[in-house]
Amino acid sequence: MPLACPGNKNCFNNTNLGLRTALATCISDNTFYVNSVSNNFSKFACKSYPFHTARYSGNICYDGIKRHIEVGFEVESAFIELTDICFDDVLYTHLDVKATIVSRIAGYQSRFPTPSLLQDNFFPGISAQTLHTQMKQWDVFSGLLGSTLLGDQYIDPTAEYYLARGQHSVKDEYVYGSKHRTKFHSVNVSPQWQIFNGGNCEALESSVRAYADKKKLFLVVYTGTYGVATLPNVNGIETELYLYVDSNSNKAFPLPKFYWKAVYDPKRQVGVVFVGINNPYVSDPQGDDLICNDVCSKISWVN
Repeated sequence: MPLACPGNKNCFNNTNLGLRTALATCISDNTFYVNSVSNNFSKFACKSYPFHTARYSGNICYDGIKRHIEVGFEVESAFIELTDICFDDVLYTHLDVKATIVSRIAGYQSRFPTPSLLQDNFFPGISAQTLHTQMKQWDVFSGLLGSTLLGDQYIDPTAEYYLARGQHSVKDEYVYGSKHRTKFHSVNVSPQWQIFNGGNCEALESSVRAYADKKKLFLVVYTGTYGVATLPNVNGIETELYLYVDSNSNKAFPLPKFYWKAVYDPKRQVGVVFVGINNPYVSDPQGDDLICNDVCSKISWVN
């Protein structure tokens, strides 16, 4: 069994060798030989949380222009990828994020400490943390729509009508807390109305995990965004919404019009795609708000 403690200053805390990687060989129920030394496996742990990395892989995706980002752990010369992201580094938005879901173990780690959202180097000159504050949302929306009154109307925290950091790949897809922490990179989130984030999106995510658990499946899941959401401005004209507008009116961090999730079972080669409208102010979807046939009646396992 290979063991690793990723991170330059990390190592196993129950050895005096400063090791970051080791090969453990089982010799009894809870005793392992590690580098020819007998160790109780329950005492094996890293000195600090395993360090996780989000980085450009050097590959491209989608149209041959978008850039591929991988999130995972650097272990010596290898990279253990957990999340695969296709990223638009001009508009700073995601096309899709790929992850895997396996049948869950009942004893997965809960309440494991998670880090603050990590910006990394994907948004030069822009603070992704600041953009997601409710005050910043109100300010940008008021400017785009031409009215502070509309900013007040649309950003209403008391009714969960504000933008949350919607994670594409969520921590509950993994058993161990060290993997939970890999989900807290800014490149794994997009703006999402909180009432949608905590409602249909959360229900769908939990339904997919429960389905994988019940059916004992290994699922490949793609989560992505499409289009730019709009709201009527002071003149009643539908206006595209972004979280960032600079002094030259350049825009980035679009508010996605749709979130979608493709759930695929590679063993049976079958799948289904769920599409959600990321706009609580669309009460009666019509026209281009409807982009696929409704098969909800055939999907009994979704809450």
